[in-house]
Amino acid sequence: MTVRLEDVLAKHFSTKEVQHFEEALKQIEDVSLRQQAVRNLYEDRLVYESEWIELIRAILGARPNSKEICETIATVMRKFQLKGRTASCAPGTLCGRAITRESLARAFATKGMSLNAARLNIDRFKHVPVAMLRNLWRGLPIGQYVMWSTFSETRGERPFAGIDPKTAREIAARLGLFRPNKKRCGPFLLLEYEMPRSCKPRIPRTTEAYSGPTWVYYFRPASKSDCDLGYGRTYVWDSHADSSGGRPEIVHEPLTGDTLAADIEEL
Repeated sequence: MTVRLEDVLAKHFSTKEVQHFEEALKQIEDVSLRQQAVRNLYEDRLVYESEWIELIRAILGARPNSKEICETIATVMRKFQLKGRTASCAPGTLCGRAITRESLARAFATKGMSLNAARLNIDRFKHVPVAMLRNLWRGLPIGQYVMWSTFSETRGERPFAGIDPKTAREIAARLGLFRPNKKRCGPFLLLEYEMPRSCKPRIPRTTEAYSGPTWVYYFRPASKSDCDLGYGRTYVWDSHADSSGGRPEIVHEPLTGDTLAADIEEL
């Protein structure tokens, strides 16, 4: 059963333990923009009771410093990533993600390729037609650990449709990538691919956002209305809050280059 963090604290832990837990979280209030990470832990409605209990106990046992508490959270969350509610994203849906050359090279390198060889491979083939690229990158992962992806709410529309102007900064703003004060956001490679039947996309949870060494700054747990629709929603930059409510967002296991469905765009 999924439940809110505060309900688990009240049900299973003493007043002293709750106070200890809250003091521990104060140590990490500066690790995410406007303390968003701490608020997200309390707002996530899709985490299971047993998962919260394990996280709380681990934090209660951690030393009271920011680094160890962040590492503790990441270690526990990593155990539960991609175990949340299945997203409403049917097989064949055209999905998209914006990725830097360096991140894609690191993904390729997980298959035994050196980083330099991976960079050269990307530079050589990133602009070849997709029919050829699917064969060249067959078996090569186009993401690591967890892939965060978007798609259009209009059936049959391409995943980045409606983003205007289609620039690296606009993509970053709409998808909640990096922080607004970053002078340069790109370049990005825009990857479009078909969701295969074998893949089970999930609604994003804090278990994905806080399971790595670098936490997602612009992440917000799915609201009740998002859950009813069956997917999360990107957390746009403040500068775009009035003009964009965010785009559909899902997470899933890493896919390979043979799922690509369109020529790569570079911004």
